[in-house]
Amino acid sequence: MVHADGVENDSNASCGGIRVKDRLSRKLDGFLSKFSRECFNAETLVTDAENSNYRRAMVDKLAATLNNPADNEEFVKWLIASIYKGRRLNTVLARLKDLLRQAMEATRMRSRLP
Repeated sequence: MVHADGVENDSNASCGGIRVKDRLSRKLDGFLSKFSRECFNAETLVTDAENSNYRRAMVDKLAATLNNPADNEEFVKWLIASIYKGRRLNTVLARLKDLLRQAMEATRMRSRLP
């Protein structure tokens, strides 16, 4: 739609002066250029694929830990290592896991995590 001042109003709103559609198009162009005859490099593609798998695995693990932090024993031990100096008995760990659930709720509210 074009306003009276001649400025086009697109449903793909601008994001920092760059249309979202244009940004996605450039990102896709950059990705696809890796497959062009001039730029093709098998090692780079393998490295990019490996990095993508590692990144996805990290996101999955972080999401699972953030959603259920008390279920991840290593995370609980890592978190309390610098906070609790006593022996980590099962009763203590159970108490701290309950506190961890409360702390995660407070953290989500403070940092606006989903």
